[in-house]
Amino acid sequence: MAARRGRSLVGMTVVDAEGVEVGYVSGEEPNVLVLGEGSAGRLRLGRRFVSGVVDRVTLKGSA
Repeated sequence: MAARRGRSLVGMTVVDAEGVEVGYVSGEEPNVLVLGEGSAGRLRLGRRFVSGVVDRVTLKGSA
């Protein structure tokens, strides 16, 4: 996924490819999304695992 310019992803819901909520974006770093308080706890996730962003962040594969 290319670097985003403009709107922040912080606060957006993160779901796996099947639509199961994994958490939400609590922070952004250059090539990493920081997920907070989800089923996985606090997690740093490489942006290469993001398949799309519309009204929520969708991950590639299952969580």
